[in-house]
Amino acid sequence: MRKYESKIIPAKKSLILLIDSNLTKLRKIGNYLKSKNFDVVLAQEGKSALESVNNIKPDLILLDLILSDMDGYEVCEILKNRSETKDIPVIFLSTESATENIIQGLQLGAVDFIHLENGEAELLARINTHLKLKRYTEELEQSNKQLKILIEELNKLNEEKDEFLGIAAHDLKNPISNIALIAKILINDENLSKEDIKGFANDILVSAERMLELIKNLLDLNKIERGELVLKPRLFNIVETIKFVISTYLEKAKEKNIIIKQDLNNKEIKIVSDENAVIQILDNLLSNAIKYSPFNKSIHIKLSDYKNYLKISIRDEGPGFTDEDKKNLFKKFARLSAQPTAGENSTGLGLSIVKKLADAINAKINLVSSKGNGANFVLTLFKNVEEYFNE
Repeated sequence: MRKYESKIIPAKKSLILLIDSNLTKLRKIGNYLKSKNFDVVLAQEGKSALESVNNIKPDLILLDLILSDMDGYEVCEILKNRSETKDIPVIFLSTESATENIIQGLQLGAVDFIHLENGEAELLARINTHLKLKRYTEELEQSNKQLKILIEELNKLNEEKDEFLGIAAHDLKNPISNIALIAKILINDENLSKEDIKGFANDILVSAERMLELIKNLLDLNKIERGELVLKPRLFNIVETIKFVISTYLEKAKEKNIIIKQDLNNKEIKIVSDENAVIQILDNLLSNAIKYSPFNKSIHIKLSDYKNYLKISIRDEGPGFTDEDKKNLFKKFARLSAQPTAGENSTGLGLSIVKKLADAINAKINLVSSKGNGANFVLTLFKNVEEYFNE
């Protein structure tokens, strides 16, 4: 899950737009505010101020009630009706103290009404107060945005948790029920032959392996997503690693009369990466190729060596992937159109783990496939040997 911290808006020189038709008063107030470390833009007319306000982007606007081209109320109303300027605090400046003037200004959206005869100290105090309020409001809005994102992610995680529990319960139910049923038979039937018992034991083993595969995948995925995967890059021979993974699947391939054809460079090819992560990626890809290949087919594994990187392709002769499958290819719990050809178990997590591991070791995984024409997964690994020896 992403970590969120409150983003405090750094202190900066505030920009004030001062609008007043009286040039003497305009300069006097402007010079005073500049002496107090504000940036100030002066405007004598309402229309020119309205035309430039979007480019100026002031933090606060000081607005006289009486202007030469339009009154201050009209300027304030226009500012508050524009989405770009409605949040800029507007303070009316006036020498008049009529209550109705104050009420009208506040009703139009102004935040304050300052009587200039009260002196510069009050003007400065009120400006600082409203600038602080504006900063606090911006910080609160930023925090609310972060909170909204966090809530959305929590909701998403909650949905994934519910989905995880549902799928885990569904996928574990059948093998557990099968084991319970076999146990009852073994307890109640005293006339079972040695061959019968051996057959039931094999069924228990298959069911247990299905459960173990699901649990292992879930734990692997959880470790990766929680950032607990510890990578240990080292120098190793990728040719030997590929051969090792192939050797662990020869028996499963033989059960379906599948031939694993190898086009590997027999010379030593050194790379620097996390070998365990590479093995897990290849393990998932080869396991899937066998699961989804029909009987009596071939799986083609090819290693292509380039200067700074290499490519490992694992191509099967199975049903391939539809365009819709490709959209969901690396999603968790993806249920794709193809089904294992000999009733093998599929958790829908293998390819998600492959993608996350590939990202973790800075590798790339691509698929070339179309419906009915098999699947070719290509893993690109960068050698990183020179960097390793230069460290």
